[in-house]
Parts: sequence; C-alpha cells; structure tokens
Amino acid sequence: MRLAAAAVVAAFALLAGRAALAQEAPATGAAAPADVPAAAPQQAPVPPTDKRPMVTVRASGGLAFVSSGYFCGYYDTYYVVLDGCGAGYATAQPELDLAVDVWLRPGFGLSLGASVLWGSYAPGVTGVPPTRIYSTTWEPHLDVLLGPFFPSAVAAGRLRLGVGLSVAKVHGLNTTAEAIHYTAVGGAARLGVGISLFPKSTVGIGVDAVFEAGGLGGHYVSTIQLLLGPELHF
Repeated sequence: MRLAAAAVVAAFALLAGRAALAQEAPATGAAAPADVPAAAPQQAPVPPTDKRPMVTVRASGGLAFVSSGYFCGYYDTYYVVLDGCGAGYATAQPELDLAVDVWLRPGFGLSLGASVLWGSYAPGVTGVPPTRIYSTTWEPHLDVLLGPFFPSAVAAGRLRLGVGLSVAKVHGLNTTAEAIHYTAVGGAARLGVGISLFPKSTVGIGVDAVFEAGGLGGHYVSTIQLLLGPELHF
C-alpha cells in the first residue's frame, strides 16, 4: 500500500511539473499577421488627347467651265460688240489647284489655296475677228470647311464656302493681225462639295466640285470646276 501511494503521489507531481513548464514556455508559432487593408484598384491610364489640328495638302487637276464674261472686257476694250457677253458658259479650260486644309476642330476648318486656268477660245462674236483668244486666270482663294460628313476609313465628305480673287490676262489678234492684251481683276464667291478617299491613310485622293460666281472687269463671270488629285494627311 505504501508503494502504491508513493507511485500515485509521484505521478501527480510529474503532471503538475509538466503543466507549469507548458505555461512558462513561449509560444513557438508565428503571430497571426494583422489585417492589411486591400490596395485600391488601379485605373487604366487615359491616353492624352491629341489636340493638334489635322492638315491636308491637296494638289488637283481638272476642268473648268468658263463663262463668256471672262472675255467681255477684252471685247469692250478693242471692239464694238453686239452680243457674246451673256452669262452662259463659253468654253472649258484645264485647271490646276493647290490647297492646304487645316481642321481647327471637329467640324470646322479653313482652306487656303490657289488655282490657275488657261486656254483659248474662238468667240464667234459679231464685230470680233474669228481668231482665237487666249486667256490665263490666276486665283488665290480662302474657304471655310464644314465636315467631315459620313466619315469612314474609305471616304469623308466636306462642304466649302469661300471667296476668291481673280487676275485674268487675255490676248489675241485684232483685224490687222496686231497682238492686243487685256488684264482685269475681280473676285467671286465660292461654293463647293468634296470627298476625301482613304482619309485615315497618309496618302489619299481628293475629289471636288466648286461653283464660283462674281465679277471681273465690271462683267459677271462664273465657273464650274471639277477637280481630282492626290492629297497628303498629317
């Protein structure tokens, strides 16, 4: 009995000692990390808006239907003319045009350019020798552009309203085969429509139709211009 009691006491002492050691020993596990706030979601950077004006340089060639008024001053200066100075179109002349379009903002732009028309004309006017009359007309012009209309990768339309300054030189032979010359200055209002083919490419094609009406040397003049040519987009 004494041995059994001694064994029980020893067992209790051993268990008590182990419990004390467990309380005094530091925790070996890593402390739980404190809660870290989640990072705010990052927004995709917004690309900067390119506010530079779009520029188109266009070189065109074509045909201009020219009214008889371009020759009326020539007739009046050297001859007594009975007819031939109406508003109808007397002849068609080749034309070259160079223009720079600057789109200042969407839907609005300016176009600065110059054109030259040249050719000859057999008047068939009473009192004027039936010899050919040669003329050259220089015209700087400034237009307001509206558009582009119906833009796509294939085509974009535009409308132009503007003014032009005309300087015309006319010369021919009189009844005695003497060379005579006439120079006149005038101006005209311009209205036109156009299409740029492949406007999103660096190189495209421009198609334009322009109507002009005004005065030259005191006479009414008008032209219908049909133009086609390459254009560069910047």
